[in-house]
Amino acid sequence: MLNRNTQMIIDLIKKNNILWSEHAYNKVLSELIDPDIVFSTLSTFEILEEYPFHERGACFLALHFFKGVPLHVVWGISKGTKEPAIVVTIYRPKESKWLNLRKRKRQL
Repeated sequence: MLNRNTQMIIDLIKKNNILWSEHAYNKVLSELIDPDIVFSTLSTFEILEEYPFHERGACFLALHFFKGVPLHVVWGISKGTKEPAIVVTIYRPKESKWLNLRKRKRQL
């Protein structure tokens, strides 16, 4: 069962009530990611990790696939607000940090 905050973010995403953070926008540019990928995969992402009590506001890490290419997207909402859903960051998962697309390597 999803945390209430996570469900609220998902509902905002479904309504296309979305804002891109400056950081996410810069990641899109630096990693040459087409931002339309995020919008075209909104109905099929998988939640990997939830952070309902993050200091900046509730958020979660989602796995998106576009034409077989995996992307990790952190979705959130600013603390003390009810909208919009924010694309906090977006990146291609790196083998150096992930055991597989869904599980992080342990930090030593």
